[in-house]
Amino acid sequence: MSDSILNADDTSLMLQERVLRVLLNISNATIATKDLPDLMETIRKELSRLMDVTNLYIALYHPEDDTFTMPYFNDLKDHFEKVPARKTLSKYVVKTGKAILVRPSDFEELVKKDEVTLVGTDSKVWMGAPLQANDRIIGMIGLQSYTDENTYSDTDKNVLELVAHQIGLAIDRKQKEEELEVEKTYFEQLFRNVPEATVIQEYPGLITDVNVAFTRLFGFKPQELIGKSLDELIVPEELIPEAYSITRRTFEGEAVELETVRKKKNGKTLEVSLTVTPFRISPDKTIMYAIYRDISKKKEVERKLVTAKEKAEEADRLKTAFLTNMSHEIRTPMNAIMGFAQLLSSEDLTPENKTEYVNIIKNSGDSLLRLIDDILDLAKLESGQVVIREETTDVHEMMESLFLTFSRLISEKQNAELELRYDKHKINHPVTILTDPIRLRQILTNLLSNAIKFTHTGYVEFGFNISEPDNALVFYVKDTGIGIPPDKMEIIFNRFQQVDNSKTRLYPGTGLGLAISKHLTELLGGRIWVESEFNKGSAFYFTIPYKVLPNEESAEINNLNKEKLNLSGKNILIAEDDEYNYFYLREILRQAGVNVFHAVNGREAIHLVKEKNGKEIDLVLMDIEMPEVNGYEATAFIKNEYPRIPVIAQTAYASMEEKVKCLKAGCDAYLAKPLQINDLIDEIRKCL
Repeated sequence: MSDSILNADDTSLMLQERVLRVLLNISNATIATKDLPDLMETIRKELSRLMDVTNLYIALYHPEDDTFTMPYFNDLKDHFEKVPARKTLSKYVVKTGKAILVRPSDFEELVKKDEVTLVGTDSKVWMGAPLQANDRIIGMIGLQSYTDENTYSDTDKNVLELVAHQIGLAIDRKQKEEELEVEKTYFEQLFRNVPEATVIQEYPGLITDVNVAFTRLFGFKPQELIGKSLDELIVPEELIPEAYSITRRTFEGEAVELETVRKKKNGKTLEVSLTVTPFRISPDKTIMYAIYRDISKKKEVERKLVTAKEKAEEADRLKTAFLTNMSHEIRTPMNAIMGFAQLLSSEDLTPENKTEYVNIIKNSGDSLLRLIDDILDLAKLESGQVVIREETTDVHEMMESLFLTFSRLISEKQNAELELRYDKHKINHPVTILTDPIRLRQILTNLLSNAIKFTHTGYVEFGFNISEPDNALVFYVKDTGIGIPPDKMEIIFNRFQQVDNSKTRLYPGTGLGLAISKHLTELLGGRIWVESEFNKGSAFYFTIPYKVLPNEESAEINNLNKEKLNLSGKNILIAEDDEYNYFYLREILRQAGVNVFHAVNGREAIHLVKEKNGKEIDLVLMDIEMPEVNGYEATAFIKNEYPRIPVIAQTAYASMEEKVKCLKAGCDAYLAKPLQINDLIDEIRKCL
């Protein structure tokens, strides 16, 4: 088409040269100009060399919504930026794909054919040509004159059509360049500001670019990274082989994901999740795109969860072992109690057998009671229900009492190879303090029981010292027993844990004693610890505050009269709803010469006291939990009407809180079931 135009009779050689020069200049401008508006202005200037460009516009067509946008519009009368295409002359050019020259008569003819309608100001002559690129029409270029219909000729139309083809290519190319630049800027900004630490490397692992998050995570400046080997900068020495493997595999085309460790500029390490992806940007060039995520906190949480899971599983295992052991410890004495109780009914039983069976039942009952006490004590300690009651306490007297009790225990076991020692000569003067004597004795009892249980030969020694710098008493229990393995030293004070939890263990027990002792020591304001050498012995120590009494008089301790009490002729009312408990008390009191009255509930107890007018009742043994009227209410009535009558509470609610409650109700003394004969007699002696 261009050859035919340039060789036409009405086209001179000069025009051909000018057209070629314009085409060349537009082509060069496509490369040289910065953006599309600059290119449009260059196109206008170049066209002005060939024809009148006073009123010129370039319209780009958008088929998706049938509109034109005008990136360039230079006109004396009109100005549009975006218009509907519809049946405009511009749309006619795009639809036909041909250049047209339209004068008023031509326009009227097109209107009659319903091809076009007037948009904008009417002109004397209008000329337009399609803009084509890659076999598609992307828009059109239009020129018009409002004054002279001879402004443009058919030659001008042919030249415009030829130039328009080059303009279409130039505009399309510039648009694509701008779109590419926008995409490049977008992805560059995305790369720079993405919150994940990202780095780009070229073979053999040299850094070509990093984003802000990467420099922030690892502490480097960009200039310290570009052109350097990433592996040498952030990979710990022991992980260099791993890093080299990742680099090699990636450049071979493999995507790699793993969790590993990398180091910062300051040398500190952090756990990261690493994703490396290869990109082939040319047949002979591949880059590595690596993303690092700091997962240190996540891994720490995971480790804590694993630890928590292991602890929970261990706790569950320990509880299972504890309950299994508890079942064994309960059933063993119960088996002896029930078995020998049945044997007592045998007609062929000799006095010797009877005595032996009774002792077995008593010892088994004592074991069962200690077990129940331990369970209840631990439950109350862990729920914060134990209250410390400080009283005047003679430490030497308590230690002497413990020495006698455990000496008798060793003697009953007929263990001549074990010696019990109480080192009472370290402190010769009386030591009287304010503390909870019940809880202090409980701690020492637990430690002595353990020492005797785990020591077969040698000695068990106990005593105390005064630590003046700490203002504390330091108690100790030493033995030459089996000792504690080093790996078990930290667990022995834990509940549900024992040095030996196996079913083949040699020593019975629940393992609660030390856990209870630790709780009680801390409640008393001290601490407990152990020193031990496996197979050579152990030494347990604990402290309590050394609280001296305000004066010497308060330090005096009332010693009970240990002479045998004559209860003959005394009248004692037993308020007890349990038949067997009543029989037990009745037998003890009858052997002491007591006249016994019985009430099965609080109402009967009140009635009997009133019936005797309070004169024939010397003392009341009051059970607390009874039907109709309980022991608190019955005691309150009796003490109100007959305050001279002593009332001793005897209850299965064994706690300091229960003791306080009974005393507040008016009771003169408190005994916890099961009742020990000596304790009962001692309390009756005090009250009478």
